[in-house]
Amino acid sequence: HETLTAAGALCLLSGRQGPPSDRMAAILQTLHQAAGDQKTLDYYRHYFMAQALHAEGSRQALRLRANIQQKILALQNQTGEHRGSCEPLDPWSSAGGRVYTTAMAVLTVR
Repeated sequence: HETLTAAGALCLLSGRQGPPSDRMAAILQTLHQAAGDQKTLDYYRHYFMAQALHAEGSRQALRLRANIQQKILALQNQTGEHRGSCEPLDPWSSAGGRVYTTAMAVLTVR
């Protein structure tokens, strides 16, 4: 699953020393492919992908991260009583509501 791949990559990258192994290179390739193919809204997945791409730090990774961040920023309500928040529309919103979606969005774009 893309989210778990991103979370695992983040863990591995956080403790990495030296060049990536063949296994890590395969994980990063999968991460890049998934990050470039964002068809559905999932704040949880977007957060882990953005963090893993940041930890990797390559030009391509940072470009993919910026694309995710732009997508999230575009979802922020610009007017009305919910101005500044994000609509609870992803698969996990039923559990966390607007507070969850907005918090995950903020963590993703920081």
